[in-house]
Amino acid sequence: MKNENIGNSDLEKVLKDKMNELSDSVDCFDKISARAFPEKDPNFYESGFTVSDLENVTGRRDHGRLLRIAALAAAVVLCIVFIPKTGIVQRVLSNLGRPVTKNYQQIVTEINEETELHNYQQLDVPLDYYLKNDVLVTPLFSCPFEDCGKDDAMVRVYIREIGAGQFTNFDTAQVYAVEYIGEYSEENIVAAAKSVYSFSDDDLSEVKHGGSNINTDLINAAVTLNFAPDTDNVLLHDKDGDAVSIANQNYGCYIRYDGETVYALTSVLYGHKGTGFSEDCFYDIVTTFDGKFIELPDRTAMWEESLYYDGSSAFPQDTDSNFTRAELFAHGNYAYEAINNFGCVGNFSEFSVDMDMLRKCSEIKLSSSYTNSTVSTIAAPADPDLLYGLSIYYAFEQSSDGAEFDEHGSAPEYFITVYCDEMMLTSLPLNQFAYNRAKSNEQAEMERAALAELAADKDKAALEELLTEYEVKNADLTDKLHSDLNGWEKQNISDDIEFNNSMIKDIKRCIADLDSNN
Repeated sequence: MKNENIGNSDLEKVLKDKMNELSDSVDCFDKISARAFPEKDPNFYESGFTVSDLENVTGRRDHGRLLRIAALAAAVVLCIVFIPKTGIVQRVLSNLGRPVTKNYQQIVTEINEETELHNYQQLDVPLDYYLKNDVLVTPLFSCPFEDCGKDDAMVRVYIREIGAGQFTNFDTAQVYAVEYIGEYSEENIVAAAKSVYSFSDDDLSEVKHGGSNINTDLINAAVTLNFAPDTDNVLLHDKDGDAVSIANQNYGCYIRYDGETVYALTSVLYGHKGTGFSEDCFYDIVTTFDGKFIELPDRTAMWEESLYYDGSSAFPQDTDSNFTRAELFAHGNYAYEAINNFGCVGNFSEFSVDMDMLRKCSEIKLSSSYTNSTVSTIAAPADPDLLYGLSIYYAFEQSSDGAEFDEHGSAPEYFITVYCDEMMLTSLPLNQFAYNRAKSNEQAEMERAALAELAADKDKAALEELLTEYEVKNADLTDKLHSDLNGWEKQNISDDIEFNNSMIKDIKRCIADLDSNN
């Protein structure tokens, strides 16, 4: 079964058969020449002639050497002409380029042991999808397997996690993957891969936290520096003047950096030209720790090794990804000024939308009642955890034209409707989210500054009082979620709960730091 699954091409099979035939022929030539043209005269007779007599009849010497050279030359020509057209050379070169430190069975055994001992999230995606949409599956990692040419080839990704719950469960960069054919079973696995990261329990008990909040100014600067609403504030455009669909996904991940285990924050800004669905995408990724940019290995170098069951390399030779890296984030000094003509839908949660529907969603579409048209369509992340930190951007009219007011002086209210694979997910006022987000960002900065002041004063009692205050706030907000509210109101409350949870985590970290220093 596995020989079928790994699948040499028909040409490779024919070539192998021909090479075996050629090998047999060379052996045959060797035997004939050894008997007909020995290097030394034998002491026996055959058919009435000695070997010397035979040489005198032919009048030639060294035919055995000529036959050997001819056979070898034929083999060389066959290799030069046919082998490069197969996957053999590529696999050999791939193996030469990456030193193999663990064989296939060791990786599979390690996966089995790790998943027994620790908590791992499992994602199953088609191999073809993973190759083309790797940014949506594992943003820090490329797909570790080459295209095997089978429609039913699948990949199971294992991501080690620590903690529990929506807001307290975090990914690590310790990742494994297996390629299998058809239904998942160990017998159907044909290749396995492991990341360069591995964490002991001690590593994860000594984590350094640089804060649990994504730098929203950094993200907004990337959006506003590279994209802008058109003159009618209907669509977002890039610098070429083309309409675009853009989104950003945020998440935290434990990595090894500068010899320490740190909780780093990653943002991926991605999208494409046009407002409909497209497979030709751009993206940029940035990772920060403690407010500073950190450089991680290239996405292809995040895998330590990827092996077929026979020990040959399973790494792809070329990328088949639909996502092309672009320079969108400012890695140096940047200036961001709040503007009010773009907003975003996102930070989805069970409190505001049907997350079961969203998790099965392949594309998310925004439709505006102001234009009665689609204003953005983006591919949904394959990892459900990334949906909680997903934001989809759109342009909106900040204030209505006076001519649009009715006889009562009321302005019309427009809505953004979010569709999940053509099924309506939620609807909210066109500028409501942007207004609330700007307001909450200002409030959030004030609250973070107050926390930083208490931490600097090493006032443990005040920190504990602040911790209780946030815990009470969240209890009240959670009660409100069960009341009769519309979707966008629940979304706003959900956002507040998420922010409060991040503050609770930071306060606990400050208290722990004070205790460890005493």
